[in-house]
Amino acid sequence: MMSETLNKDELKEELFESLRDTLETMAFAEVLPDNNDSLFQISQDTEIIWSRVAIHSEKLKSAELVLPLELAQDLADTMYAGMAPEEAGTVFDTVAELTNTLAGKFMLSLGGKAGDFFLDVPESGEGVPALGEGAVVSQCVVDEIHPVRITLGVS
Repeated sequence: MMSETLNKDELKEELFESLRDTLETMAFAEVLPDNNDSLFQISQDTEIIWSRVAIHSEKLKSAELVLPLELAQDLADTMYAGMAPEEAGTVFDTVAELTNTLAGKFMLSLGGKAGDFFLDVPESGEGVPALGEGAVVSQCVVDEIHPVRITLGVS
């Protein structure tokens, strides 16, 4: 159960800030808040991928990044300076690395409020994963057109 010093509004804001910092630093992407459920309003033809990292902590259990495949490809291309390997796994590996980085930044931003922690190796997949019970969700738009969802699983 979350303590009073770790409320959902604070977690949501810290998730957004961690993602913004991660994408701006690693991929030079502009990240803006989105309160319109844009991820669920895009075309059914849009391919969606996700990456999730388990957080071993007393209060938090996972961080998940969900985004359109097109954005993931653009981010990989930028991060590899236009020289991303052609292998299909490169995009998933890039999103996994972004998820791992944002989870680490997020946990550090809490200043110990979530207790000691360590992160597992991220996993990735296709489609929009269901939200877990009690999940904290922050949504944003990247580069003015791409909806992104960041989800925090809480214990």
